[in-house]
This record gives sequence, C-alpha cells and structure tokens, in this order.
Amino acid sequence: MRTLRLSTKAGLESNKAALRAYLMLLCGMEPVGDSKNPLFVQLQIHDAHRDTLLKHTKELYVASLEHHPDTFVNVIPIFPSSEEQFFSTCSENDSAAPPTLFSAGSMTADRGFVPVYTSVALGGTFDRLHAGHKLLLTTALFYTTRSLRVGVTLETMLAGKKYGSYIEPFEARCDSVTEFLYSVRRDIALNVVGITEPSGGTNRDAEVEALVVSPETVSAVASINAERASYGLKPLEYIQIPHVRTGCDDLISSTRLRRQLFEQDDDAK
Repeated sequence: MRTLRLSTKAGLESNKAALRAYLMLLCGMEPVGDSKNPLFVQLQIHDAHRDTLLKHTKELYVASLEHHPDTFVNVIPIFPSSEEQFFSTCSENDSAAPPTLFSAGSMTADRGFVPVYTSVALGGTFDRLHAGHKLLLTTALFYTTRSLRVGVTLETMLAGKKYGSYIEPFEARCDSVTEFLYSVRRDIALNVVGITEPSGGTNRDAEVEALVVSPETVSAVASINAERASYGLKPLEYIQIPHVRTGCDDLISSTRLRRQLFEQDDDAK
C-alpha cells in the first residue's frame, strides 16, 4: 500500500505541491489508483483544530483531481503526537508504528470542535466512492462524538439515474463507505443502512441531532424538519460541505465516472 505522509505545519500550498509531485512521480499525467485501491495520504493536523483538518483535507482532494479527474486518494487526518515525525515522504511497506487517529476524546472545544453532536446522519448513493463523498463522510466524522448513521440508497431510489446499469451493487457501496469511515475514525458507533426515501428515516429518528449535506441535498433539510415537527421531534441542525471540483472546474460526480465506463464499453464494441 502506497502512503504519502504530510503535515499541515508545512502549509497548504506546500502540501498540495508535494501531493501533485508524488502523483506525477507515480504515473505522470495518468490517473493514480482507483476506487478500490486509492493512494493513502496520512495528514498530521499540527494544531489538532477541526478547521485546519477540514480545510487541508478538502484542498488535498482538489489537488488530486487537478492531477487527474480519475485519480483516487484517501486523506487520513492524524492526531499530532510528540513521538510521530511527519514530513513529505512515501512508503509502500511502512514498518513504523501506526499513527494516532482522532477520537472523541481529542475533539475538544479548545481545538475548535464546536459544535459537536452525539449523533449525526447523512445519505447518498455513494457509487464509486470519490473525493466529494470522502469529504462529506470526513466532515460527518468530525462533527459526531458518538454515532454516525449513513443512509445508502437502495434500488427503488435509483430509477432515472444516468447510466444506472453501471451503479455498483448495494453491498459493495456499503462496504466502501464502511471501510473508508473506519480508516479515519475507529471509535464511533457506525450504522450503515439502506434507504428508500430522501429522509432516510431521519424524519423519525429522535437520536439524530444533525445532518451533513452537500449543496445538492441541503434543500431536503426543511422538509425533513417539517416531518420531524409532525412527530413532535426537535429540528435537525445541518452542516453543508462545499463542492469539490476537478482540475477543469467540473464537479466531481459518480455520474461522470459511470459515463466514462459506458463510453469505454461503447468504444470496445
């Protein structure tokens, strides 16, 4: 497994340049990795602040897409430790002790983890897990202290999706989500469930306190909260992530990835 180690102490632009240089070293201008075998970037958050973590994580995903829209990386935020020396380096078989992941105990108010919630939810198709999905999932992990509910769309919600025959099976999508989440945090109660309608059950779940949404899904919050009110439940707070764009300023999307597969198959005929 290839791993690139970086620290936010080096600065945002320096780390983006280091990632781009390493990607070029690996494959030139060709894409690196795929949805099942990404390059891992262990990013030490030198001040352990949430804003630093999320800002640098997003920009590293952007840098990976600037290299090539089909490059796949996983950014893993690392809690700073005096015993760990992080710098721009890479290794395929690292024998060093595993780095320290963030946990609920390290998500303190003085490090900017305000607000946080005991239970957070989000939903999506999560087909061919890409940079936008990973930023959404990472954001959710750093707003919850206890549990995370992830709704993954079942077939009844996929009707009308472009290039729908290329959507990964439900079980494969759930596995990708679960594997990614546990690579970033291991101390949460994770509930990955199938959903058949936009609220994913959050309109009736009294434990959920907040939703993490994208610009495409934020409009659903109002209707979910209206339904919650009809059940006598408190409205949900929400955290909206920004768009993640490719180097050509296009939005990264599963639809584009499926279209490429369709075109490849069409060319092969």
